[in-house]
Amino acid sequence: MEYLSLENHLTQKEKTEAYVPELVRLYEAVKSDMRKYLPSIAEKFPHYSRHDFQHVESILENIEIILGNERIKQLTVGDTWLILMSAYLHDIGMLISYEEEKTAWKSEAFAKFLLACEYGDDKDLRNAARIALGEDIRIDPLLAKNYVIQLTAEFFRRKHTERSKEIITGESCIGKLLSFDIPDSLQNVWECIGRIIKLHGSDFEDVLNEKQFRNFPLPRCGNYHPRFVAVLLRLGDLCDVKRGRFNSISLEQFGKLPEASLKHFYKHKT
Repeated sequence: MEYLSLENHLTQKEKTEAYVPELVRLYEAVKSDMRKYLPSIAEKFPHYSRHDFQHVESILENIEIILGNERIKQLTVGDTWLILMSAYLHDIGMLISYEEEKTAWKSEAFAKFLLACEYGDDKDLRNAARIALGEDIRIDPLLAKNYVIQLTAEFFRRKHTERSKEIITGESCIGKLLSFDIPDSLQNVWECIGRIIKLHGSDFEDVLNEKQFRNFPLPRCGNYHPRFVAVLLRLGDLCDVKRGRFNSISLEQFGKLPEASLKHFYKHKT
């Protein structure tokens, strides 16, 4: 049986449905941007597994395996487009500008975060917080550098799904740099993609509270199902346990991995 990808399913519709070429154009533009910019996540998260386009492609492959050819054929144009767009955009909240990092470190929220880390269960974050708070005067500069990276990464990781939503709606400097060219007719669907992305890190109860279906604003594209797409995105992300998710060069540049990263490292290694 010939394997049917979600992307092929969308492009096949391009030949028969008048409005699909515009959706394909937007998808290809986002895909091109994300293939270019997602590798930059490693600059702020060098001790994390890869969150680049290979991770996105694995998510989409997992979703395609979960659905199978026959169910993919039954997907509306709207759902197919939403799945593809959400997968490529779901981790853009991990793109952090220098100004955002600088502002974060001066904020009250970050001060509270440091105090929480100082008394938290994570040994590496405890040590990092103590150095950041000036409580450990025996500072190894290289170790201090790694602790700054860990604290920044953890602070932004905890809210990266919300940041992803803000970026695609242009509410941050990263969003303004990306400047997605979304027509007015698709603004409601674009905002829905933002909610779906936010839901991949929310309580599952929040997913269940999302709308079951909406009518796609372009003719002959069918309904789209935000809750369904949000569940598929979470499943596809969860199932990405492939080897090779860690960049060996990045690990060498970073040094000793914190315990939280080591757990993920061995998970993907096995």
